[in-house]
Amino acid sequence: MRRSTPHGEADSWRGVPYARPPVGEHRFAAAVPHEPWTGVRDATGPGPACAQRVPVVPAPLGLVLGTTGRRTEDCLTVDVHAPAGAAEDGRRRPVLVWVHGGAFSSGSAGEYDGSHLAARGDVVVVCVNYRLGMLGFADLADVVARPGPGRRGVDPERVPSNVGLRDQVLALEWVRDAVEAFGGDPARVTLAGESAGSASVALLMTSPAARGLFAGAVCQSGALSIATDREDATRLARELCAQLGVSREEPEGLWRASTREVLRAAAAVSATRPEGLTTRPWFDGDLLPASLPAAHATSTPPVPLLSGSNRDEHTLFRRFARDVLPETRARLAQALDAAAGPEETDRILSAYPRDERGLTDLGSHLLFTVPGIHHSEAHARTSPTWRYRVDWGPAAFGLGATHGVELYLLWPYAPVRRALQRLDRDGRVADLADRVQRHWLHFVRHGEPDPAVGPWPRYDAERRSTLVLDLEDRVVEDPEGEQRAVWGGRDVLVH
Repeated sequence: MRRSTPHGEADSWRGVPYARPPVGEHRFAAAVPHEPWTGVRDATGPGPACAQRVPVVPAPLGLVLGTTGRRTEDCLTVDVHAPAGAAEDGRRRPVLVWVHGGAFSSGSAGEYDGSHLAARGDVVVVCVNYRLGMLGFADLADVVARPGPGRRGVDPERVPSNVGLRDQVLALEWVRDAVEAFGGDPARVTLAGESAGSASVALLMTSPAARGLFAGAVCQSGALSIATDREDATRLARELCAQLGVSREEPEGLWRASTREVLRAAAAVSATRPEGLTTRPWFDGDLLPASLPAAHATSTPPVPLLSGSNRDEHTLFRRFARDVLPETRARLAQALDAAAGPEETDRILSAYPRDERGLTDLGSHLLFTVPGIHHSEAHARTSPTWRYRVDWGPAAFGLGATHGVELYLLWPYAPVRRALQRLDRDGRVADLADRVQRHWLHFVRHGEPDPAVGPWPRYDAERRSTLVLDLEDRVVEDPEGEQRAVWGGRDVLVH
């Protein structure tokens, strides 16, 4: 399907399957490549979103939290966007593979129209669907797998770990094998994502299964600590199985249950954990390292990294995305205490005043900023790394530079674009969006931000040079300063 964009025409192929539908007996199994088909396949409309049971919540500037449209387990598709004629001209272009966010429980590839970036940057953009919620991130092996010869239960290979992440690896393999047909270069793939998508990128940087499948990485507000440990993942899987009446002796309910029943059971489990993610990847010792310390110790691939976060990430979770992540100082302190003990907790909390600014900084730093800094530090020891912080946010909404605000600058959400045009009387927000897109696209094409836009020094642990993106950009050394230092290199898993 050919469409016009402000930067020229682009071709889009939507809802292209990269894996066999993970339904029926294939539910909870590792996906396998989709069978080839003959004839012409309709790729003019978006594929369905992966099954999810999340209310659609209006958010600032017209974006929504949650996915409208059809939702099904038969969802392992990609949307491909390329400059007009790229599939026929014989050239190979750099590829941007986008992993959407949504707390590992909502969202879809169809929410991101890559035609604008494809036409502007002369790149191929691939947006990926993957399994969400308990369908993608339930640690069932210890709950229903056969414990030994002659015992009841299921084959452990039928319920492998982290199938949602395994979907992403399979999508990258599809890109390697198929993207040339759309005008892309499989040797120049940049893997990028935001929030849960960003955490996915960081985690796949530790996974042997993803080595060699991408040549650059972009992490927007999410790093290794958004995952959890195996004990927590197994506990949640037991609760899910209890809701479905499933055990080692009677495991078939996992496959007999309808999609709606699985989602309802998952919602019941989530209701017992307010202010915390219920489903997310876990350190399994298989696809991923066995623990967060092991992940920190794992060498990342020698690829350039662009990484950053937004100054006021936490405000979104106190105003709109309620019960997704810890909202109060007490809940954040509880997570700290469980990970670090009371003395370390008191020391860290002392750097954050008991006021609105202190709560915003504490939540933003614990959940996003500090883990992202630590990930950048480790990667910068061996590979080129650039770090940013977004300080711009629409003043009219009172959220500051909240979680996800940079998406409005990078992706052409139509309602957002119209709202920004009304608010942006002097064109400075449009200029900021232009700079962000130019930096990101130059990174996809050349492995570094665009020097023609302005200075952006590489990040290292000595100077910590960070590009602050605002109506007027500036380079700041160590912008979090003493608050960053008080963490002492520690990341916190929030249960």
